[in-house]
Amino acid sequence: MQKELRQRARRDLEEEIRVFRSKDVRRSRWGWVRGVRQAVGMPVAEMARRMQVSTSEIFRLEVAEQEDAITLKKLRAAARALECELVYAVVPMKGTLEDLAREAERERQRQAEERPKRGPKADPYRLLQSVKALLTLTGWHQGRRKRRRKASKAA
Repeated sequence: MQKELRQRARRDLEEEIRVFRSKDVRRSRWGWVRGVRQAVGMPVAEMARRMQVSTSEIFRLEVAEQEDAITLKKLRAAARALECELVYAVVPMKGTLEDLAREAERERQRQAEERPKRGPKADPYRLLQSVKALLTLTGWHQGRRKRRRKASKAA
């Protein structure tokens, strides 16, 4: 059931990101905010008024976008001020989401094969039982008890 839900979700997402995959969508060197603002002919002062911030804040926002340091919240507010909608997506660099899922499954299987098989180290209870058995076989465990008993009788 979970597997089917994941497959359906991947198909739905793949359909939604197809638009981004079909075009070479790259932001300009100046960023989307400055590019759109200049393309629609909106002065910095007008955008600042719409966002209810100072003009210097608009310049900081545009620089932050260029440096990949802008938050989605600020970017969304800038888009609204430009009478635009913010649209973003996470798109696989190569292949499809299904390809990424298959690769992740192969990696999980590879790591599972490399992991040591379950044994005393993997199970603390089994480890404790093994240690007790070894102590009993060597006689150390019993000898230790006798010493404790003698010490308590002397007291």
